[in-house]
Amino acid sequence: MLAKIRERNMRRYTSLRYPDPLFAYCEYIGDDYEGDTAMIAADATTQKWWAVCGPMRYPLADRAAGVWWKTIEALFHID
Repeated sequence: MLAKIRERNMRRYTSLRYPDPLFAYCEYIGDDYEGDTAMIAADATTQKWWAVCGPMRYPLADRAAGVWWKTIEALFHID
């Protein structure tokens, strides 16, 4: 699964849990986000991982219609 995430242009991928919701952060460096995330979603190992994490994942109410993840704009970042 880690190789698939990297292969599909995700970097600095982080999962956080507090206390129940599971949050994820990543930096996307590709040019076809929809295509890359579809390839990740189609991966059998990813699907197994999602089955384990499923009870901790739920979409936020104010996300875009038909979208699971909500993109949140960064307010501050330093490397």
